[in-house]
Amino acid sequence: MTVVVRRMAACPARISSDVWSAITGLVCRGDKAAIAEFDKVKNIAACLINDEAFANSAMSLKNDGPRLRVYCVYGDDAVTGEVKESPLNWTRPRAIGSRICPVLAMTLR
Repeated sequence: MTVVVRRMAACPARISSDVWSAITGLVCRGDKAAIAEFDKVKNIAACLINDEAFANSAMSLKNDGPRLRVYCVYGDDAVTGEVKESPLNWTRPRAIGSRICPVLAMTLR
């Protein structure tokens, strides 16, 4: 299985809702139906981004093509570090099989 990784600049480079908008744009590429699906979880996703859940654990998108793992980069690294937000080199699949977001340990207590 092929895995593609993107590292999105987060705080302080931009606020968490803007990071989610960038991830949505990266994955959905203008597809209105896909954007609507991603918009359903934008508040939860923004909270996870704000809590730095994607710093060490990726959001994983699985479909019949390559698996996409999205990390967020925080602090000084978000401004000057290794950020990779380049467009994906494949056409967005018609359906994304699953989206997996990390769960913070403190939410399990």
